[in-house]
Amino acid sequence: MPCGVGDYTYRLVEALLRVDEGVRVDVVTSADSRVRVSAHARLAVHQVSTWGVRGLFSLMRLAARSRADVVHIQYPTKGYGIGLAVNLLPLFWHFYRPRVPVVVTLHEFTIAHPLRKLSSLFLIFLSRRLIVCDLREQRALRRFRWPQGGPELIPLAANVPVCFTRDPEDACRADCLRLCYFGFLNKSKETSFLIEVLSSLRQVNLPVRLVFIGGISSEDEARLRALAMEKGVADLINFTGFCSPEEVSRQLAWADVGLFPFKDGVSLRRASFIAAMQHGLAVVTTRVGDYLPPGLQDGENVLLVPAGDREAFLQAVRRLALDSELRRQLGTNAKYWGAAFTWEAIARRHIALYRQLVGV
Repeated sequence: MPCGVGDYTYRLVEALLRVDEGVRVDVVTSADSRVRVSAHARLAVHQVSTWGVRGLFSLMRLAARSRADVVHIQYPTKGYGIGLAVNLLPLFWHFYRPRVPVVVTLHEFTIAHPLRKLSSLFLIFLSRRLIVCDLREQRALRRFRWPQGGPELIPLAANVPVCFTRDPEDACRADCLRLCYFGFLNKSKETSFLIEVLSSLRQVNLPVRLVFIGGISSEDEARLRALAMEKGVADLINFTGFCSPEEVSRQLAWADVGLFPFKDGVSLRRASFIAAMQHGLAVVTTRVGDYLPPGLQDGENVLLVPAGDREAFLQAVRRLALDSELRRQLGTNAKYWGAAFTWEAIARRHIALYRQLVGV
């Protein structure tokens, strides 16, 4: 199921089962024929057909039958649609099973639509613990009054394991500069601008190619192809479509430079960015104000430009195109930075939190 939060859940569950033999996990997910579940003695997967209010009580009964010590909600995901069962669950669960704590991981809040923020209030105020994945989210939510401490920061890791690597020297000897974008296309990313970047590099006779890695709607692909045709670079772009983690890793290992023009700036919510760093790419991305994820240093392990400054972004890409030594330095340091984000460490922090809540 192409969903970043869904994939996060998959990786977290996998790591929980791997690092602690005393853990059993029941996953509740949407009914979908694409879902495949590996056999595991300590894992059960339940599929539900609706996340609307009418499915709320069956959802609670399902959680109760699992004899859960902790109920952990990942929010939001596309799989919930606009159903409110998940939003209301902490309220009704408080009366149904008051001794069983609810934990919520809120994957986005600051950039959410006001109505989504409003619908998140029960999740925020009635959860026993609130987890966020980025320091900026933690700062924003600290303004609320918390009965049991503020939100806990547990960063995420890349959803794509490093299956393929390549010698940095190969990037310097390549016959063209290989650019990539990885992730979903949505309003928070200026992906159309990447076609203009490609066109600008082509105009100064720099050999270059661009691949869009990951799922993309037919409408978005058609729009980007039309723009590439208009700019005269249609022969220089490629789309992988939704593909396996192994194929994503192969594509990232093929690339020299990762391009991430986030409108809201880079953050630790961006698993695609972390994946590119772990694969040792020289990355150009954006920042907003003075916020920067810990450890990122402009010119040392990443190139940073102000969000929305297209000329600065283009100049940063040109700089990398002309400086193979800088690409090698950024790629080596990016891999070192990305090595800190492992699912094993994340799983252990979750288990420590669960055990604290249930007193074991």
